[in-house]
Amino acid sequence: PTCRAASDAGTGPSTSEAITLLGDSFPSAPIPFKMPTPTRLDWGLPGFFKGILRRILLPFPAVDKTRCVACLQCREVCPAGAIFQKGNEITIKASRCIRCYCCQEVCPENAIAFKRRWFR
Repeated sequence: PTCRAASDAGTGPSTSEAITLLGDSFPSAPIPFKMPTPTRLDWGLPGFFKGILRRILLPFPAVDKTRCVACLQCREVCPAGAIFQKGNEITIKASRCIRCYCCQEVCPENAIAFKRRWFR
């Protein structure tokens, strides 16, 4: 599906066979790998409390206004549409942000960092 989507977008090959891998080859035998046991962070709390816990524990993207040049690359990649421009200032709407951190990855000025938002 990823190759098909890349091909449809005109950004990559249509099949995995058309991809050339560089570097070390994969071992022929599967590597024994045991998946870790998932840990619940909500401790069985009701939904309202899960939201509060998520806001406290997960970092939130914050724009460093001294570094941001308003190139809007972050807004272009934001799948949730949480990034807005007001004049030359970029803001991130907390209620829409899904914390995928794509904005930080594409920012050429390193103007997006992650901070904990304790009681917002």
